[in-house]
Amino acid sequence: IFLGATMENATIPGNQTVLVTYEGQRVAAIVIGSFAMIWSVYVSSMLCVFEVYVYKKNASIDWMRRLCLAASLLLIIRITTEFVEIRYGEISHDVCLHIRKFKSVVHSLVVTCIYLVLWVRQRGFYKMAALAQLSNPFVRSMSFFVVIIMAVTNICTIGLYLSTRAYMSSLRGCVVEWSSIWTLIPGLVLFISTLLFQIILLGLLVNPILQHLKAIRQTGMASTKTGPSKEMVLIKRVTIAAVMAIATDIICGGISVFLLKKKYGVLRHLVYDFDMLISLTCVIVSFNDWRDRLFPF
Repeated sequence: IFLGATMENATIPGNQTVLVTYEGQRVAAIVIGSFAMIWSVYVSSMLCVFEVYVYKKNASIDWMRRLCLAASLLLIIRITTEFVEIRYGEISHDVCLHIRKFKSVVHSLVVTCIYLVLWVRQRGFYKMAALAQLSNPFVRSMSFFVVIIMAVTNICTIGLYLSTRAYMSSLRGCVVEWSSIWTLIPGLVLFISTLLFQIILLGLLVNPILQHLKAIRQTGMASTKTGPSKEMVLIKRVTIAAVMAIATDIICGGISVFLLKKKYGVLRHLVYDFDMLISLTCVIVSFNDWRDRLFPF
C-alpha cells in the first residue's frame, strides 16, 4: 500500500531521477519503521504483561512503572504516524500539516515520560537514609526545580513548533512550507534546553557518588572489604542509564542534522524514534528487576 501510493509530482519533467532517489529512501524508511514498530510493540507488550503480574500481587502503584508503560504506548502511536506520513506525505498538504504537529506533541510527551522516570529516581536517592548526608539544601532544591525547567522548555518548544511553521507535501515527503522564524530556532531551543536539563540531572545523579568517594578518602575506609552499598549500586545503574540516554540524544541529533537534512523526510523522524526507544530501554534496564519487565515469561 505504501509503495503503491500516488505521487503526483512524478509527472513533472525532470523529476524522474529525483523520484527514483527518494523512492529508494522511502523503501528504507518503511523497513526501518517496521523494525522500530516491532521493537516498540514488544517493549509495550512486555510492560503490559509485567503490569498485570504486579497488579495480581496487589503491589502499590508505582508511577515510574506507569510512566515507562505510557512512553512505550506513545511510541507506538508516534511510529504509526510515520507510516501515515509515508503513505500521504507526497500527496496531501493537509496530512503533512496535521501529522507533523501531532508528532511534535507526541515526541515531547515521550521524552517527558522517560526523563520523569530518571527525575523521580534521583529524587528518591535523597530520601534514602544512607544518602541523606551526602546532599545539601542547594542540591535538594535543584533536585526539585529541575523538573520545572524541563516542563517550561517543553512547553516553549512545542509552542514554537505549532505556532511558527506550516508543512506541505513534496517528493521527499512532508517538508516545511513556511516559517515565521528561522527554521532552526525551534530545534536549537530544544537542543540547548534539553542539554541544560540533562546536565543538571546528570550532576544530581553523579553527586552522591562523588560525595561517597570523598567520604571514603577522608575516613580511609576501604570499600573493597564490604563492597559497594546497594544504594551506590542503584545510583550507578541509574547514572549509566542517564548517560546512555544523553549520548543517544546527541548522536541521533547529529545524524539527523548533518547527515539526513536533505534526505527523505521520515528518515529524520525515525532517527528520533530510535533515540527514544534506546533511551526508554536504557531506563528500563536501570531497574533491578529489568529482566522481569522485558522478559516476564
